[in-house]
Amino acid sequence: MLSNRDIFKEIIKAKDLAIHPLKLENINGSSINLTASEYAWYSAERKVIGDGASQTQVEIPGTLAANNGVIKIPRGETVNILTQEAIWVSRKISGTYHSRVSLSAKGLSNISTTLDPKWCGLSLISMTNNSKYDQSIDVGDGIVTLTFDYLNKKASKDHVEIAASRQDIYKRFDMSRLTIDQKQYLDGTDHRTPFRIINNMSGSDPYKQLKAHTPLRKLNNFIMHPAMLLVLGAIIGELIKHLPKVIKWLSNF
Repeated sequence: MLSNRDIFKEIIKAKDLAIHPLKLENINGSSINLTASEYAWYSAERKVIGDGASQTQVEIPGTLAANNGVIKIPRGETVNILTQEAIWVSRKISGTYHSRVSLSAKGLSNISTTLDPKWCGLSLISMTNNSKYDQSIDVGDGIVTLTFDYLNKKASKDHVEIAASRQDIYKRFDMSRLTIDQKQYLDGTDHRTPFRIINNMSGSDPYKQLKAHTPLRKLNNFIMHPAMLLVLGAIIGELIKHLPKVIKWLSNF
């Protein structure tokens, strides 16, 4: 399992893991909390139409559950929420999603699913309100905890990829209440291609902040300081001056 140090290292390298938007405060000792976006829908319903022998069942697309930054979850209702964060992992990394105790304690159903290697996109999180009361989640709240694991061997190149951001599922929901900008985002590539996720993350302020404050960067800045360069230059000069004596001494063995 990756620790927070491993997660930071992989984020900085951006060769096997990328997350955008990157919220450093949500990275824990060995996990990251993913947050709720405004893209949330209730599960589809089945309705019987017609009479007698002509009765048929039709599926009614799930309606939008978010309104004015709040996702309402009536008791007994299931809501499907896309995370704000888009994630990409290479064939070297996988992961698992876990419930947040603060939500489970309120009666919201447990979450347990996997992040497959080569995954790319937003995460679609489904939860049911099993409590006796209506519940709500604010957009931006943490809704699920994700842990990462290194694979002993890379996943095969021909590993079948699930549709990025689970577009195959959320396309079934009712999109009529979304704005033009929201529809364009869901149809766009910012959250559905590794290049875009990596590029967006690398250009963000949190990424630059993280990269600037890593121990390696601090060490590099320390070594490259003008005063330190003078000291190192003096030491190297003395070593070169005495190099012939050292070589002569070694030749005696």
